[in-house]
Amino acid sequence: MQESKTRAFIAIDLPQDIRSRIAEISKSLDSSGIKVVGPEQLHITMFFLGYVDAGQLEAVKLAISDVSMRSFSVDLKGIGTFDARSPRVVFVDIAEGSEGLKEIYAHLFEGISALRIKTDEREFTPHITIARLKRFTSRETGAVNALVEKYPDYDFGAFLCTSIKLKKSVLARSGPEYTDIFVKELTA
Repeated sequence: MQESKTRAFIAIDLPQDIRSRIAEISKSLDSSGIKVVGPEQLHITMFFLGYVDAGQLEAVKLAISDVSMRSFSVDLKGIGTFDARSPRVVFVDIAEGSEGLKEIYAHLFEGISALRIKTDEREFTPHITIARLKRFTSRETGAVNALVEKYPDYDFGAFLCTSIKLKKSVLARSGPEYTDIFVKELTA
């Protein structure tokens, strides 16, 4: 009998007021060629783990438990893309707190890699994905570029990063549903 696997990721949650601000602005991207991330799914992804077995989940929990850091401030400013000509991902940028997020990532990287979980080969760039393009017509790219030009320095607010979460992701018709599996509190 095949062991069931859990679709999981490691993330930093955002406060409700910031998620609401992001959702209000990202509404303008509503198009059949753009998938906007719902407010309840907005977060900072540290690692997408994919489908992992129970043993891997336990090892990930241990890796997260080993992170020893103080809480730190994260300030969110502006909307951007990784490539203006083919903007696959639209995101809110992190103006302050990137160093702390990169430190968490570095703490976790070795443990996650040792589990033979495929990690992204690109350099870790902390951000909050707010939309993904499904099509690259002038309508979709124009809407994205207009939003980026309108909100290059918009202040979405700051929050105190106080925990790291291992989350389960269940794909549903209405969008992914996330559940916390494990939470590591950072020291005050």
